Amino acid sequence: MKNKTFMIALFLIYIYSLIHLNPSMGRLFVFALQIGFIMLLVQIFLQYKTLNSRALCKNYLLLLMLITAWMLFITLFNSTFGVGKYSISRIIQDFISMTVLASGFILTTSKNIESQIKKYIKVITTIALISGFVALYYADFSAGRAVNVWRPQYIWWGLLFPWSYVLIYISVVENRSKKWRAIAYIITSLYFVLGVLFGKRIVFYELLVIIITILIAKKDRSKLFKLLKLARIFVVLVIVYFISSLFIPDTNIITNVQQTISRFTDLSISSFDRMDEFLNVFNEYPITFIITGSGLGSWHSGPGGINMHIGWLNYLYKGGLLFLILELWVFKLAIQTLFKSYNKMQLFLAASVVSGYGFILISSAWVASPQTISFSVMKFALLCYIDKDYKSNKNKKSWIEG
Repeated sequence: MKNKTFMIALFLIYIYSLIHLNPSMGRLFVFALQIGFIMLLVQIFLQYKTLNSRALCKNYLLLLMLITAWMLFITLFNSTFGVGKYSISRIIQDFISMTVLASGFILTTSKNIESQIKKYIKVITTIALISGFVALYYADFSAGRAVNVWRPQYIWWGLLFPWSYVLIYISVVENRSKKWRAIAYIITSLYFVLGVLFGKRIVFYELLVIIITILIAKKDRSKLFKLLKLARIFVVLVIVYFISSLFIPDTNIITNVQQTISRFTDLSISSFDRMDEFLNVFNEYPITFIITGSGLGSWHSGPGGINMHIGWLNYLYKGGLLFLILELWVFKLAIQTLFKSYNKMQLFLAASVVSGYGFILISSAWVASPQTISFSVMKFALLCYIDKDYKSNKNKKSWIEG
């Protein structure tokens, strides 16, 4: 029952993520988010007592809850003294975001975590395939970024995020499955082809992060051979792009790539730097917010509004050092597992978590979205897996090698 509840909530948040498709239906999309949030929150509390043997998983959830309570206190304290900017709607949005960050706990309360993770990957990958082809259908390759961004093709493109999980999965766990490899190459190609069309520089950075984590995770072959094997995806992307340029007028791969790389040098597009966003917050909050956090419901005048574009800074901005240290702790465990483990599922989870933390160097990782839920699922699954092996291995020095 708990897994069905989780998946229903996930689909409701998927629906909310499409809110920009029809602004006139905004209230219905928000209603879907609120129902999904309530389902997740209730299920988290119901499942909390079921993990007596998985201390790491429970402790991470407990610390998230305590930090949420702390942020609510800081909000009340700062609001009393007129510090910063707050509103009830912002508090609600942030509280929903914190619930989504903790939502992965629900799926990992199952006894067979590996089976649940595989089912989850299949579900989000199926949605990604459908979303990718819908985005491709709407995409206007004869036009530039300005014509395509914040249109249906851009919104559906955002649901292609499982490309990274599937690419890691076929490289570490199911490297002999032709079906999974085909799916991985298809959704990755769609993600990058469309990403370049939208002028998203992040796609190049994300692929670099994925390649590095996979090279670390795969310990059975030479790194040079693995790098050449992974490089096939680049060949596929180039072929797909050049073929599309033959049939679609005015499509030029070189022009699109150049425009993507030089996006912020164009005076017609905001030259906003994401680090400046964080620095500008010092004009609205005292410097002590780095230690205490600015609280739930806090916002600023920059482009992000409710949250920072940089995920790591977002943790610091909302929850202060407490929140940042908690995530660094999980990051450390993920890196440790990635380098020391030989268990394929552990390596898959660790690589997914490490790459996720790498991605948020230039993305939010805060708002309620399918991406945030999936990142939460991977983190909780990894912690539960680590805790299970730790307790079952008498020699704690080698607990991560099983």
